Amino acid sequence: MRANQLGLALLLLAAMAAAVVAAPPGYAIVASEATRSDDAWKPVIDTLTAKHAALGITQVTYTKELAEALTQLQQARPRYVCIVAPSSVSGRQFVADTFATRKM
Repeated sequence: MRANQLGLALLLLAAMAAAVVAAPPGYAIVASEATRSDDAWKPVIDTLTAKHAALGITQVTYTKELAEALTQLQQARPRYVCIVAPSSVSGRQFVADTFATRKM
């Protein structure tokens, strides 16, 4: 009985180690092409990238609609997502679109 418990514990430990090694990037930075090309927002994105580099970074860029980023986010499966957008863009509808995208 004791040998079975030890074997099960070792198998579980090996599975956990494999899961850690195969873990996807933990942090995604989502921004539109316009925001990424804006000189005022580039330092924000660079700072986020440097600050969270240890988690593994996925950069996601969309052209017009936030929903365009969904496929990339689904493939990357990050633990955390940061959406970088100026206040001129991130109004009530943008927030609603963010929640709608999250539920897809």
